[in-house]
Amino acid sequence: MLVLSLFSAMVSACTTGPHDEPSPPPTSASSSAPATAPACSPRVLESGFDRHGADFWYGFIVENPCDQAAVQNYVTVQPMTATGAPVGEPKLGLANLPVLLPGQRLGIGGLIHVLQGPETVASLSFEIRDNKLLPASVFAAWPRSVTARNVTYGAPGTGGYVPMTFEIVTDLPKAPLCQPALHIIARDKTGHIVYGTSQPLKGIAVSLDVPFPAEADLSKAEIYVEQGQMIFGKNPQAVACSAGV
Repeated sequence: MLVLSLFSAMVSACTTGPHDEPSPPPTSASSSAPATAPACSPRVLESGFDRHGADFWYGFIVENPCDQAAVQNYVTVQPMTATGAPVGEPKLGLANLPVLLPGQRLGIGGLIHVLQGPETVASLSFEIRDNKLLPASVFAAWPRSVTARNVTYGAPGTGGYVPMTFEIVTDLPKAPLCQPALHIIARDKTGHIVYGTSQPLKGIAVSLDVPFPAEADLSKAEIYVEQGQMIFGKNPQAVACSAGV
């Protein structure tokens, strides 16, 4: 059972990092894109979740079709019923993406709480409401790729937690990462996303216990590394974590 995720882009295959204190975008979120929005924005390709009461462990896949890097991507999450009606207000700023390089595909996992009618939620709608574009050259110092190798799983323990170990490898070797965050996306046997989680990446040797849902097919699990700094209202090039840019 090998889990491997290659992040290929014009400059690098890794993306954004943990966003400790997300701030609101320079324009207020609304049902339509801001008048100042760039001509090109990332698109959400698919999503799914595992619900426990009012807690939703979600995963979604996003791709940047632009010829420039999409930065400061402000994401909203709207719970929906089976008929497409919204459940409560959209969740703002929980899944923000500091950087998506040109052509990059990234999996994002996380947790939201739905206190109003969680049992009626049939899907989660992810939308990128605001972002900026930067030349890929801003991220020239980033690794060209980030991969996970030597992935192993142990027997499920208390509460169904599955021990998981792997090693993060960069190209160029030992290249520094920019505020990296680890994301794990789980799929069922049919390939549908059924769970997602994330945590800061603190070293190249990773060992963690993951509460995969019973329907998860571990052979289809995916590992992603996100990079960058989520910064609003400042020089957008600061997402690259490089002093002096």
